Amino acid sequence: MFVGEGLHIVSEVLPLVVNRSRRGVALAHIVAALHGVAIEGQTGGAAACATQTITEARGDVAQLVYEKLKAFNCRFLISDPFYSGKINKNIAKFVPLEQLLENSDVVSLHARLSRKSILLGEEEFKRMKNTAYFINTARSYMVDYDALAGALKTGEIMGAAIDVFDVEPVTKENNPLVGLDNCTLTNHRGGDTINSYSDSPAMMMKEAQKYFEGDTPKYWLNPTVKR
Repeated sequence: MFVGEGLHIVSEVLPLVVNRSRRGVALAHIVAALHGVAIEGQTGGAAACATQTITEARGDVAQLVYEKLKAFNCRFLISDPFYSGKINKNIAKFVPLEQLLENSDVVSLHARLSRKSILLGEEEFKRMKNTAYFINTARSYMVDYDALAGALKTGEIMGAAIDVFDVEPVTKENNPLVGLDNCTLTNHRGGDTINSYSDSPAMMMKEAQKYFEGDTPKYWLNPTVKR
């Protein structure tokens, strides 16, 4: 599929070019280092709270990932103790986190914890395929980045993409992932578009209107509180 392959080339080659060019590696030597695979037919694992199966969690963000990747004929493993919504059982199923990690080609974290604690550390990365990729766009405190760096350096997993950090700005002194060719780092501002600044107040007013009309707002923090 042309679109799928095109997206694959952009998503795999561009970060690699950027990472290597920063280190002064000639473009001519980059192709020999490519290890990417096409997304189509893979298993995605979503933990949220997600395999060449993809995703971990079925919260709002994980659901969007799920909807977008269905077009690539992916299979999905979901680890989420709180989500009880409907899924297409032909392409997705709920599994324990351990099973998700062992069978996923891409593990994408979409979770929040009420108390800061590590969800993925050395033992969890050892469970993953050595051809697997890990993505964290959720919270930095849920992942042991020293363990992740070790897994990337030793080849326990193929690669990673991260946009959340304990300390910013990110430097070699405060983050072990900086400088690794198989790890792409970016800032956590994917939603910062012109539209987001105009749409956010409208979304808030829409939910407030639901409340005053007797309906339940979608993002109500304490819905058990009586009116």
